[in-house]
Amino acid sequence: MPNKASNGKNRNSGNGGTWHSQYPELGTAPVPIEPYISPEFFELERDRVFRRTWLCLGREERIPKPGDFFVKDLAVGKTSVLVVRSEDGKIRAFHNVCSHRSNKVEWRAKGSSDSFTCPFHGWCYRLNGEVLAIPDEKSFFNLDKERLGLTPITLDTWQGFIFINLKPEQSLREYLGEWADAIGAYPFAANGATCYEWSTEVGCNWKLIRRLQGGLPRRVSSSAVGARFLHGPKKSFQSRAVLQIVRPSSAMVATGQS
Repeated sequence: MPNKASNGKNRNSGNGGTWHSQYPELGTAPVPIEPYISPEFFELERDRVFRRTWLCLGREERIPKPGDFFVKDLAVGKTSVLVVRSEDGKIRAFHNVCSHRSNKVEWRAKGSSDSFTCPFHGWCYRLNGEVLAIPDEKSFFNLDKERLGLTPITLDTWQGFIFINLKPEQSLREYLGEWADAIGAYPFAANGATCYEWSTEVGCNWKLIRRLQGGLPRRVSSSAVGARFLHGPKKSFQSRAVLQIVRPSSAMVATGQS
């Protein structure tokens, strides 16, 4: 008797349908390999997927006090992100780039500080991103410090999770959609303060991780693949895999948390 895999049933669709009936525009021809090997296609994904998707960077418990911060280098977005809890208690995100000569401002992975100073020419920034001090300021003419702060990144939180969006087209709540409704009652705060991590580099295109779940946690987070790739809410929350793209089309880092 034929199994569901052989007759085209999508076992993960949740409604018993088939891929070609739900998305007839995809056709039934063999899947092209170009999206998995093309650097040009990957560059399109950088802009149309990763730069427009809400990316989960961690939990609020990671930076509980004003001045606490962490840095996340996003190779897929070609940027370094500085996430900090400001003096007013608000969590903010900035491009980790000095407004003077575009050098990296904060090189530590995490820590606590009352300000951030670029090691190149000493430009100093407040926790809210504003310019605090500029060495030899009198040598600069027509200096508008209000426009020279760290460049902000759109940030929002949901159930204690910190999300950023490099090129937002919708709110975080709109992006999460039914997925947030389905698991909104889960006690994340009670279970999110402590986690264990592992990482490995996999020599494959990032999309293959969705097809090769046998060696990785059963659910891949929406921070990695985007809600448009997830069909229906997932019911298992024991583990999470976060994908970091390290090289176009060829390699990725999978970081698991459980």
